[in-house]
Amino acid sequence: MQEEGHDEPKAKTQTDDQEDESELEDEEELDEDGFPLLAEPSTDILTDLEEALSEDLDFQGSFACSKTYQDAPNPILHLEGVGTVGLPLSKSQARTVIEHCIRAPFGQGERTIVDTEVRDTWEMDASKVQFRNPGWESFMKRVVKEVCEGLGVNIDASKPRCELYKLLIYETGSHFLPHVDTEKTNGMFASIIVILPTEFTGGDAHLSHAGQKVILKTSPSSLTSTTVISWYTDVMHEIKPITSGYRIALSFNLLHSTNSLRPALSAKTEAIENLRHVLLSWKQQKGNTLDKIIYVLDHKYSKANLSAGALKGRDAHLVAVLDRLAKQLGFHLGLANIERHVYGAASHSGYGRWGRYDEDEDEDENDIDIDEVIEESTSVGPLVDLDGQEISSDVDFDEETETIPVNLSESLEEDGWDKQEYEGYKGNYGDTVDRFYRRSALVIWPKWTHLGDDGGDRRSLYALEVLRAVEGSKPTTEEASLFDYVSRKWRSASRWVQAIGSFAGIKHSDVFLEETAKAVSVFGFTNISAGLKAMALQDRSNSSRFASMAVLITWAHSLRSEAARTQVLAFVTELKSTFLDNVLSPTAEEMDLITTETMLMGGLQRLLNHILPQLRILASTDTLEAYTKFILANSTELATDEGQRDLLKQIIADLLSAQLLKLDFFELRQTYNPSTRKQENKMDPSIALKFITLCLDCRDMDIATAALDRLVDMGGQSQETAHTRASAVLLPLLPLLNKELSARSSRPQLPLSKISEVAIQLSLAKIDAKGGFFTQEDVQMLVNAAFLGNDQNVLVSTIIPKIRSAPWTSEANWKSCMEELHAYRHQIPGVEVRTVVAEMAQTYAHRLKLPVNHQSSRKALSDSIHPTCQVVEFCSTSGGDATVEILLHRLLQLQSTQHDSQYISGFLLPLLPHLSKPSRISCTAEPLSTFIRKCLSLWATKVLGPKPDDRILRRSLERLDQWTCATENCRKVRQFLKHQPDSTLTLHGVGAPVRKHVEIELNKFAVNVTTYETIRTSPQGLKVTKATSLFNSQQWLAEQQRGISVLKQIGGENELKQIWGSAYPSFMARLSGGPAVPPFQPATSGATNLIAASRAVQQTALPEGVATILDGPAVPSTPAKRKADDVIDLTLSP
Repeated sequence: MQEEGHDEPKAKTQTDDQEDESELEDEEELDEDGFPLLAEPSTDILTDLEEALSEDLDFQGSFACSKTYQDAPNPILHLEGVGTVGLPLSKSQARTVIEHCIRAPFGQGERTIVDTEVRDTWEMDASKVQFRNPGWESFMKRVVKEVCEGLGVNIDASKPRCELYKLLIYETGSHFLPHVDTEKTNGMFASIIVILPTEFTGGDAHLSHAGQKVILKTSPSSLTSTTVISWYTDVMHEIKPITSGYRIALSFNLLHSTNSLRPALSAKTEAIENLRHVLLSWKQQKGNTLDKIIYVLDHKYSKANLSAGALKGRDAHLVAVLDRLAKQLGFHLGLANIERHVYGAASHSGYGRWGRYDEDEDEDENDIDIDEVIEESTSVGPLVDLDGQEISSDVDFDEETETIPVNLSESLEEDGWDKQEYEGYKGNYGDTVDRFYRRSALVIWPKWTHLGDDGGDRRSLYALEVLRAVEGSKPTTEEASLFDYVSRKWRSASRWVQAIGSFAGIKHSDVFLEETAKAVSVFGFTNISAGLKAMALQDRSNSSRFASMAVLITWAHSLRSEAARTQVLAFVTELKSTFLDNVLSPTAEEMDLITTETMLMGGLQRLLNHILPQLRILASTDTLEAYTKFILANSTELATDEGQRDLLKQIIADLLSAQLLKLDFFELRQTYNPSTRKQENKMDPSIALKFITLCLDCRDMDIATAALDRLVDMGGQSQETAHTRASAVLLPLLPLLNKELSARSSRPQLPLSKISEVAIQLSLAKIDAKGGFFTQEDVQMLVNAAFLGNDQNVLVSTIIPKIRSAPWTSEANWKSCMEELHAYRHQIPGVEVRTVVAEMAQTYAHRLKLPVNHQSSRKALSDSIHPTCQVVEFCSTSGGDATVEILLHRLLQLQSTQHDSQYISGFLLPLLPHLSKPSRISCTAEPLSTFIRKCLSLWATKVLGPKPDDRILRRSLERLDQWTCATENCRKVRQFLKHQPDSTLTLHGVGAPVRKHVEIELNKFAVNVTTYETIRTSPQGLKVTKATSLFNSQQWLAEQQRGISVLKQIGGENELKQIWGSAYPSFMARLSGGPAVPPFQPATSGATNLIAASRAVQQTALPEGVATILDGPAVPSTPAKRKADDVIDLTLSP
């Protein structure tokens, strides 16, 4: 090799050519598979292979592992019969869960028994357990990944997954004696136990395998953490008793989900190179060395699980390494079970007993020995390949030269027996013992051994795997080499076809043409044509079949020989015809190709007579629909004359008929329900709508009508199913079809009455079955169905009477039904709908929950005014005056309680102006005018009351005019007495001098209208209280002003006179606090007349400065040298 810095190489000399020839000769020293012959091969294959296999082959796993997760999510367990379970689990909830569990059994031989001495645990089946936390799935994927890392499983190769097996509950005393897990399902190779947060002590897991022991503690952080423990299925383990608390755990099966070996071949290491050297040495010493080697594995496997996919731990990794090398070098691999049987005389006598696990025997069978061996044997078999397929029933072997370890029988006995059968004395016979020793082994043999008729051939299998996976048009060097290998090995036309057929994608590549040409030159086209045909028919898609023919056509046109070209093209034509007569289940995308090929080989007639009958059976409804649309869109190109157009029409009709036969118009489809946040299975009209629309597009009214007949055919259906079909499909389908028909330029005559009649009948029956309750959707669908079916008679004679007699359901539903029916009032002849709505409105007014509660606070009463007005307006619109009268009467009834004055003052009185607005109902007409009169009369009687007698009070108040002190606190007190509505005034911290000054002033000028008391604080304060007579007079005048304000908002004097009639003067007299007077004379202004009338009825004049009852506070008349706030005024300033 040229080194850096050296000159360029010289021109070649004769010596160089000789060296090149020598190198070519060296390169030609290869074995039959193209591997260089080893210069220093291994001479002791058995010993060297044992050493190579005992080296570190990069396996890092263990037979068990555990991990505690502080960040594990709460799975939100939902258990059948229990509901959602909180974590950590409380004592009471643990007992509830146990009540819904069963005692956990265990296996003994072929029996499953319950024995709390052996296993004292409670379990719940996985089908009753749900995880409501979406994050739990991702957490378990993380657990699987980390468990596999701990067990030494290669995730990329195995693609493992876990599935929940049981929920387990351990209580105090619960335990499980030493045992080995059974493989509960195909592909299971380990158990995962997830221990959820709940406080307990004890429960350690004691595990042992191949002389190794480990203890997994799970209780130290049980209250706050989730702990995961895991082990391979054949590991002996024991769960020690729980000493306190409860342990809740989820038991998962860990499954191997692919057929590949779990551990993948590690990166090239010295150990693997040594192994490769030994195997290649063995292969190249053909006939001069061992035929096979039997290598004992670490784990034991049942016959059912004797396959590469079931191997565990180091076994799986070791076989994965060997399998990769076997595929490269041409070795065969198999698996087998070894059984050694020793029969002999027992070392002492005893009572007879059978079976290792029989607990009835007092004598310990471990103390029994064999004094004399009577019979012994060691067998290997059956031999299976790595997929578990049997190769040979047994394997002959020499245990001194063909087993690892050597002296196999002795090694098996050293490991201990697996089963012992002891029989005591029988008559004249002594006691005897049968012992069975069992192990599993890997069997390795080179291909030239021919063990088991080439079964386990890893190189041929590897070649086929590689060839099947090829996607490119040009093979790699390895692919070409492997292809040559299988071709040389099989050496026949049929096997050549089989080999090339295994090469995925090769039939559409240049490699296929090249190999076909070579095969033709060797075998002749006639000899391989049958194979090519069989190979093409094995294709599982129509497009792939025709694509391979396109390749052959291209190749045929490249042939120089006219005869050869004709022969190949005839073969292709024949094969295409075969394809068309044997169409595979087509996709929508393939129908263009099939149509094109059919048109070239028979036209529309063949399409009708040969393709369509196959499509009726094979094609899905989606494919048939897509093909119908394709034919419709390309009808101009496909049919050029009248005859062809007739054929095309028949083809479309056949396609539609095929769809109609296959379609399920009432198919349950998953629909997301936002209210439950779940996927639910529901029917909907979309399937029927789409198909009938397609029929309309194809102008085939006969099949569209046939679809309607299918829809209404309820033969063989239960009453419940028929009702559901009507409400979920038929009724909602009607408006959708009507919209589709109306959207077309010329509305097709589709008899929608076929659907409406059945839909109405079934829907009404369903409503009757549920008690006659209607929903808004029911009303809408039924009325709409009657209109669309052009059957208004059933509307008037059946639907409306049923709605009229429907029972009360809820306020909202009743109202929505009224609104829906009210919307059709102008479309249905006669007054029937209006009458029904009015009747329903009266029921509504009687039964609705009033928007107001008479026991509410004043603010709540005020807030109820607006919704009350809305209800009144709705009743007026839907039911008229009679309905409003019912509602108003109910509002009046609420006042007859102990809270009546607050209800009247806080709700009824302020409600009146809102009801009197022009947008609502007339205040001067019934029933509102009566309601106003009654409300105001109640207010005048129970709230306003008679005017207090203030004659004595007025004389006392005259003294206030003389109080002229201008100090701040005196001004506060005077303002309080004359204008403020409160009953008390507190002067905080004014001090003793100020307090005394104010008290002196009060004694002088307000002695009869106030009381006061000293507030003993530092500094002192003063509390002033109005006399009851003063306070009541001011309150009466304030309430009077509220009433006057309401009257003004209701209307002018003309409106008020119409409301009150002849009682108007009497009410105004009551409002003024004076006696009644004769009716008023008309005036030019309502407001002015109201004020004048009020003044006319006021017979007793108030002192100067006191405002009248109707025109608000008077402008004070202030004497000279007096301040405005000194005016005596019983009314309160706004």
